[in-house]
Amino acid sequence: MGLWPAIIKTAAAPWVVQELGAEEARADLVRRAVGNEYLHVHLLAMRLPYERRWTSRYHCSLTSYTRLEHAGPTPVEFLLTTSPASMRGITGDKLAKVPIGPTRLAGPVPYLGGPLDIEIGLFAIKEKDLAEPYLDFLQSVGELAGVSFVAPALSLIRPLKDGLNALVGTRDSVLGVGAVRTFTPVRTGVFAVLATTSTALARRQCVLSDDVLCWHDGSPVTDVAYVVFSIEASAARADWARLPEVGPVYAALLSAARADRLPAVKKLLAQFERTVLLSPDLIESDAETIVAAVKRRVERAMPAAGQTLSQIDLPAFVDLGVFPRAASEPANRNLVAMPR
Repeated sequence: MGLWPAIIKTAAAPWVVQELGAEEARADLVRRAVGNEYLHVHLLAMRLPYERRWTSRYHCSLTSYTRLEHAGPTPVEFLLTTSPASMRGITGDKLAKVPIGPTRLAGPVPYLGGPLDIEIGLFAIKEKDLAEPYLDFLQSVGELAGVSFVAPALSLIRPLKDGLNALVGTRDSVLGVGAVRTFTPVRTGVFAVLATTSTALARRQCVLSDDVLCWHDGSPVTDVAYVVFSIEASAARADWARLPEVGPVYAALLSAARADRLPAVKKLLAQFERTVLLSPDLIESDAETIVAAVKRRVERAMPAAGQTLSQIDLPAFVDLGVFPRAASEPANRNLVAMPR
């Protein structure tokens, strides 16, 4: 996949990836194949013990890169770097057990089959004048690119890659734990990446408890760095009302309808249908559901004979009432809905 320089991957070996069963991590997340659904990747827990190679302080930074095939001409890519305040300025007397809570690394994105590539790593970066501003830049640009919608992420993936390699591709950065893996076929599940060997692990099974990785006897894993992430799926996406490009077309449609401009309404309705059906962020059945809901509303408000909206109004896009159960799907947690 080529996100990190080869020297970083070599220095970080060995890596062990251990899949956790439902009884060891998430009872609601049963291992199964992902079908025609939305794919999600979440960070669940991480820990980086003190890096003894430096006497000075250092910053921790978690970087995640995901890639999968898509209906468009290029694969979908998401790149996120996170380094909150609790992960900065780590010293020897402050072991970096950082409970930042579940963090969305990618998705929801329509899964159309094919492999899922993931590179995930927890870096220790030596504290120096430019390190912290660089981390701030990468985090802010990554948040701007987002991990939910395809177009914004793709537009900023190159500067994010270049900035990341400029920061971590030096001897002042150490990849404490990481994984480079292709999942095919793609299945839901929870995966713990530990900076150890299979021999040292000696069949010891891990358990995720309250965002902390523990050994099966309940004692926390403290001696090795780790990252725990999940691959999840949902039937619908809870942030559908924030679809790029769709909102402005719907707003124009409402404006034309309220002005009783029937020819403009017909034209904008056709434009709305094209925009939704061609959206790279929706599975086909959901796009058809949204289009059908808007068409029904418009036809009720403006029948062929013509009728102004003084009698029947059209709702805001977020109030259309489609996918009412989407927010209750566990994979959709922490998705930002359309502000009212």
